[in-house]
Amino acid sequence: MAEYKLENKEAFTVIGFGTTVQYGEGDDKFAHIARQKSQLWEDVAKKGQIGQLQQLATDPRMMAINEAVNQEMWYYAGVISDAEVPEGARAINFPAGQYLVVAGQAATPGEMFGQLEGKVFGQILPSVKNFAYVGGPNAAVRNTVSEDGVTGEMWVPVVSK
Repeated sequence: MAEYKLENKEAFTVIGFGTTVQYGEGDDKFAHIARQKSQLWEDVAKKGQIGQLQQLATDPRMMAINEAVNQEMWYYAGVISDAEVPEGARAINFPAGQYLVVAGQAATPGEMFGQLEGKVFGQILPSVKNFAYVGGPNAAVRNTVSEDGVTGEMWVPVVSK
């Protein structure tokens, strides 16, 4: 099982630009979501929205957020911010409490985000007995970018069982 830690976090808000994502068919189920998530990052870069987010940020790290809204899966590119939400963006509120934190590293941000989601939802959460994810938004945080690749963490709110 992948390494993890539990951390208490204060409530925080992420402002993000997002899109709905849907599963593909058959063997393409998860690859289809990965393509949609990659497309979102291309779109926000082309539209200048990454720069817009960085100007609003109280924490400079970019985040990839997953959230269920009205029974739809949403995916956002965002930053921690308490600024006014720009047109076309959304404020995603993360509750204070205990978070599962998993660190990772990969060649690209998209690779790292996907790798962290796989560790959290495919390995750790199905195996642990003392805490559980009960829904709500979760985020992959890009910590550093260098010639060697990208490092980051996934933050998932959890409750004790």
